[in-house]
Amino acid sequence: MTDIAQELHCFLYHSQITPHADIGCVADIVKTARNFNKTQGITGLLVFDGQSFCQYIEGPQPALGELIGRIQADPRHVNFKTLHACVSCAERKFEQWSMAYVLVDDTEHLTDMAQEQGANALKKLHELLPLMDIA
Repeated sequence: MTDIAQELHCFLYHSQITPHADIGCVADIVKTARNFNKTQGITGLLVFDGQSFCQYIEGPQPALGELIGRIQADPRHVNFKTLHACVSCAERKFEQWSMAYVLVDDTEHLTDMAQEQGANALKKLHELLPLMDIA
């Protein structure tokens, strides 16, 4: 029997930066995420287009669940929308990054992704990956 805590879970969401948030907060978000994720076995990708966030995270429970709760409660963004959640994902998609970060110029990509759910949202993310300079 597989230990739930060791199963790979993944989560994809979309949100928008709050109108009163300083754009400089994004650097703090990335730095905090990288430090926390390294200690918790979480990996992923944060995409920001100047208005919207899209984040894919993967890792073991309960660490991933705790992180999702912290993200949902973060006052620097609004309109949090779960696009995809999976228990027992086959493999990590971003195992080399505790938190990769991409700034994209075109807001259309994340807006389109936010209209999707489940596998379709994940497919939209995968379609964007070749267009990104992931750091």
